[in-house]
Amino acid sequence: MKPSQVERVRKYLASAGVRDEEVLGVALAYPAGRVSTLMAGLKSEVAGAAAAGPVGAVVGKQAGRVRRRKQVDAALDRSAGPDLPVRERNVLALTSGRLLVFSLGGLITPQPRKLQWDFPLDEVGWVSRGRLTTGAAMALRADIGLADGHVARLEFPRAAVKPGQALLQELHRRVPDRSA
Repeated sequence: MKPSQVERVRKYLASAGVRDEEVLGVALAYPAGRVSTLMAGLKSEVAGAAAAGPVGAVVGKQAGRVRRRKQVDAALDRSAGPDLPVRERNVLALTSGRLLVFSLGGLITPQPRKLQWDFPLDEVGWVSRGRLTTGAAMALRADIGLADGHVARLEFPRAAVKPGQALLQELHRRVPDRSA
């Protein structure tokens, strides 16, 4: 956890009038499949640049991302419930009383920006065990089921795997094992 990210979460809690909650974990999180989609775009961009220069790079990047996004969407198991809508880049924060999803901002240091979701822990129904994908698109994928039936299908990219694992472990300790 970067101290600046924790401070941003604490500022949100203070502004929302939430007292006596400790920040337990903060990690960068994307919608499931985003990391492999980005890597597919990068590979196609390089191939397009080799074949047709700068224009080929742009076209290749977009085509690779679209193709991979379709593959990811087809492969995701959505039987547990509908997706919780999240942005392409997020910060997931766990406190002693709630799970928060912020949009990600900042040019130099990624920071939690705008709050998207604020769930008290009693609204979190279940948490899947994280699965690590390997290769260039390494990520830790996990699903978080909510009491209303929505599922946050997220992944923590390579640089956020360790903070993501720590956040999920703490969330498992705080949420009764009801499923997944």
